[in-house]
Amino acid sequence: MMKRATIETLLTKAQELQSAVEQHVGAENAASHPQWKNANAKRRQLVRRLASVTAKEQLEAELVARRGSDE
Repeated sequence: MMKRATIETLLTKAQELQSAVEQHVGAENAASHPQWKNANAKRRQLVRRLASVTAKEQLEAELVARRGSDE
């Protein structure tokens, strides 16, 4: 599983690429541009990964808290 920092870095890069394409071709035409579509797909995937990493971190924190209260 990817680390949070890696996901956040890649997410920032995907957002920057989308912004660059929007500036180059115009915001109204960007959604039909192949680079923008690719960056958007990657960004959506990274958002899902970030959500799963966050959920995993929360579960691990709950387990640690339960183990601590059991002792």
